[in-house]
Amino acid sequence: MANTTHLAQLQQGTAAWNAWREEHPEIWPDLSEADLRQLDLSGSNLMRVNLRQANLMACNLSGAYLSEAICSEASLLGANLSEAYLLEANLSRVNLTGADLRGAYLGRTNLRGAYLVGANLEGADLRGAYLAGANLSEANLTQATLTQADLQNANLSDTKLVGVNLMGARLLKTNLQGANLCECWVYGTSTWELKLTAAQQSHLLITPYNETTIAVNNLEMAQFLGFWLNSHTLNHVIETITSRIVLIACPFNHQSRYFLKALELQLGQQEYAAIAIDVTTPLNANFASTFLRLAKIARLLLIDVLGPDRGIPPELQALLPQLHLPIQILVSGTALNSPEWDAPLRSPWLLPIQMYRDPDYLLSVFQERVLLPAENRAQELRGKASHSAYQNATP
Repeated sequence: MANTTHLAQLQQGTAAWNAWREEHPEIWPDLSEADLRQLDLSGSNLMRVNLRQANLMACNLSGAYLSEAICSEASLLGANLSEAYLLEANLSRVNLTGADLRGAYLGRTNLRGAYLVGANLEGADLRGAYLAGANLSEANLTQATLTQADLQNANLSDTKLVGVNLMGARLLKTNLQGANLCECWVYGTSTWELKLTAAQQSHLLITPYNETTIAVNNLEMAQFLGFWLNSHTLNHVIETITSRIVLIACPFNHQSRYFLKALELQLGQQEYAAIAIDVTTPLNANFASTFLRLAKIARLLLIDVLGPDRGIPPELQALLPQLHLPIQILVSGTALNSPEWDAPLRSPWLLPIQMYRDPDYLLSVFQERVLLPAENRAQELRGKASHSAYQNATP
C-alpha cells in the first residue's frame, strides 16, 4: 500500500514534489497500489519510486524521470511517457497498451511479460532492455533502438519495426509474423526459431556502420551471411559441416559417459567433428526426423551398443536402409547373442561389426580399424554411384 505522506506530497503538484525529493534524497517514496489515474506528472522526479500495481491509466508522465522505479504490474494503459527516462526501471508485467513512449529512454529496463499492444515507441531507446515474453503486437517501433535487447519468446506480430537498430539483439522463438522489418540493422543479431510468416524483410543491413553496407532480404539468412563475411575460419567450418562430421548414436548413460567423451576427443585429434545423439529407449517422437537430418551432413555413422545382448533400438534399425554413409557398429563384448542384429546387415554401407572389451584398446586402434575402412568404403560406394549415374546419362 502507498505511504499516505508520500501520496499527499505527490498530490501537491510536480514543482512541490520535485523540491521535496531534492530536499530528501534519502527517501525512496512508496506509491504502490496508489490510484493516480489521469494525473499530470510530467517532468516529475520518480527515481526509485515504488509504483508497483499502481493505477496510472491515462497519466501524463511525459519527460518524467523514472530511473530504477518499480512499476511492476502497474497499469499504464494509454499513459503518456513520451521522452520519459526509465533507465533500469522495473516494468515487468506492466500494462502499457496504447501508451505513448515516443523518444523514451528505456535502457536496460525490465519489460519481461509486459503488455505493449498498440503502444507507440517510435524513436524510443531500449538498448539492453529485457523483453522476454513481452507482447508488442501492433506496436510502432519505427527508428527505435533495440541493441543488445533480449526478445526471446516476445510477440512482435504485426509490429512496425522499420529502421530499428537490432544490432546484437537476441531473437529466440520470437513471433514476427506480419511484422515490418524493412531497413533494420541486424549486424550481430542472434536469430533462432523465429516465426516470420508474412513478415516484410527487405533491405536488412548486416554490416556495421563504418563498413561497406550490405543488405539482405531474409532475417534468418542475415545471421549466417554476417558470420561468413566476418569469419576467417568459415571455409574450415563449411568443410567440417560437409565432410568431417561423425555422427555417434549411443545411449547417454553413466556406462557410456567415459567412452563417449574419449571417442569425441579421439575424433577431434583426427580433425573430425563429433555429433552424438541419444538412443536411450524409448526414443522421442522427433527422433527419426532429427537423426535423418544429421545423417545427411555426416561422413560416418557410429552406433555404439553397450553389450551384444541389447541390440539396436528398432526405431534406429528402421532408419538404416535410408542412409548413404558408412555405418560402423561398435559392440562391447565378445559375441553377438541377439537376433536383432540381422536387419542392419542388409545395408551395403555397413562395415564389419567391431567387438571390443577394452575401450582404451579400441581407441588406440580407432584410426586403423574404424576411420580408414570407413573412408575406403565411402569412396568405393560413392565411386560406384558416380559411375552408375554417368552410364545412365550416356545416350
